[in-house]
Amino acid sequence: MSANVGLTILPEAKRQKIHDSALAYIRDAEQQEHFEAAAQGRLVAVEFLALTEKTYVDEIAREDEGTRRERITPDQPQPAPIPPTARCRVS
Repeated sequence: MSANVGLTILPEAKRQKIHDSALAYIRDAEQQEHFEAAAQGRLVAVEFLALTEKTYVDEIAREDEGTRRERITPDQPQPAPIPPTARCRVS
């Protein structure tokens, strides 16, 4: 027989993926017709996702920004872009 020690086991919170979070930001910017912000968000997301080995938003630390800048080289192949939605009018 086990004694009640006052612990409650909670279900693990759903972790947000970096890609999903970036896509939500881009879609929100487009819905508000902030097309430049959407385009910039798309470029940053593609670049960051290509350089990081992390999957979830809660894994990102401030130190990751410096690492990203150090790893970018001019001869680096361009990663696949996050496609714009039909409403996006990026020039």
